[in-house]
Amino acid sequence: MRAFAIKALGASVAALVAVAPAMSATVIDTKAVAALTAMKSLNVITLGDYQNTGNGDIEGKLWVGGNSSGSKMQVGFGNSNQKSGQSAYATMTVGGNFTNNGVDLYNGNTANGTVGTYNSSSTGSYGLKVGGNMTDTGNGFDIKTNGANVTVGGYVGRLSIDGSNANVMINGSLSNFAENGANAIVKANTYGDQNVNGIGSGSNVYINGSNPSQNSPPSGWHFNAGQTLNAPTTSAMASDVSAMSVNMKDLSTQLDSLSNTNSFSKISAGGNSSIYDLLFNVTNTSNGYAVFDIQAADLFGSNARGIGFTLNGGSFNGSTIPIIINVLGMGSGNYNLGLSSGVNGYTTWYDSSLSSNIIWNLVGSTGTFTTSNQIEGSVLDANGTVDTSNGRNIEGSVVASIFKQGGEVHLGTFNAGDTSSNAITALSTTAAVPEAHVWVMMIIGFGLIGGIVRKQKQAGVLLRI
Repeated sequence: MRAFAIKALGASVAALVAVAPAMSATVIDTKAVAALTAMKSLNVITLGDYQNTGNGDIEGKLWVGGNSSGSKMQVGFGNSNQKSGQSAYATMTVGGNFTNNGVDLYNGNTANGTVGTYNSSSTGSYGLKVGGNMTDTGNGFDIKTNGANVTVGGYVGRLSIDGSNANVMINGSLSNFAENGANAIVKANTYGDQNVNGIGSGSNVYINGSNPSQNSPPSGWHFNAGQTLNAPTTSAMASDVSAMSVNMKDLSTQLDSLSNTNSFSKISAGGNSSIYDLLFNVTNTSNGYAVFDIQAADLFGSNARGIGFTLNGGSFNGSTIPIIINVLGMGSGNYNLGLSSGVNGYTTWYDSSLSSNIIWNLVGSTGTFTTSNQIEGSVLDANGTVDTSNGRNIEGSVVASIFKQGGEVHLGTFNAGDTSSNAITALSTTAAVPEAHVWVMMIIGFGLIGGIVRKQKQAGVLLRI
């Protein structure tokens, strides 16, 4: 009898589990939270290779998982009012090799800038972090900021330091070195030039190899120094690169799974019913965020003219509501956002008040995304290529598998939500709550269990599980 009771109870529970649908909840997992945090801290995130095709400056921080190549650029020169907060990321990180035709690395808009594009050594961050080699292709790498930490896993072909108090560690050879600041500490394995230049006041250069110069080295140069060099290499950074890729792809999937809370409208434009503007009406923000689903055919269609936004009829200025736009139906093709004007009477898509609120999530894209106009908001294209070789700018964070940059990338980064909670919790920390019909099935199940227990007690049988 006892065995029958246990079997019956087990069957009842199994039946309950079988018929009850999964509990609905909107929960962003820890990988997606890490990805959102990175988008707040970094202006450009390229999971694979990065190429600068010309005039592609970056106001905030650059993170490259693969190799970096192309034209000379500036990194980290944004102004203090552009919504860029401090973080432990380097101003520029390259997991592989760096072969650009030079970079000017700033900490804000001057060598003495206070913008949060760079952190001091006390926070454990780096001004520059390269896992591979830095090959000189003309202009070299010029550190314009004070207090920069620089680590290179391989060799450096050309390096200039204009700021003071730099801390530089190079596992390989250092060549073509010039230091015009003061109080720098530079360590390298060998020195690749015949001539050794003078350095700034209070600065010291430590080389493990012998002096290659025919002359006695100037004050501050130390050869056969026997220094320990442990700058992170490409292989040492591989786990970080892998985690960033996993997190960003997970974030795209997680944002796509959020329920569509708002709707957009097609508005006839230009007196031609076949030409339309897209109006995103942010009316439902009960979850603390707004989600739109739009088909790629509507967004990239040749008859689409402009984009507009409304926020409950109010202004976007000062708003911290995250606006997630999931672009669906994408694949391996080429997608050009050819919109040239906004919707009359509404906030246009190139309004700077929107830039830190919006994420354009290009779901499932493995092709190439281009744009004919400046984009407001962050672009999340974790599996595809973003190409701004035509010189168009992006106002917000950029995440791509491959990024070919020709226009500038401006601050601020994605920053919607309550900064006291890392601007993340608005994208859901709600625990799973059973839906109404699930509660009904649970009550029925509890009733069946109670009935079995009562019958066993009436028969004098003790039920043990």
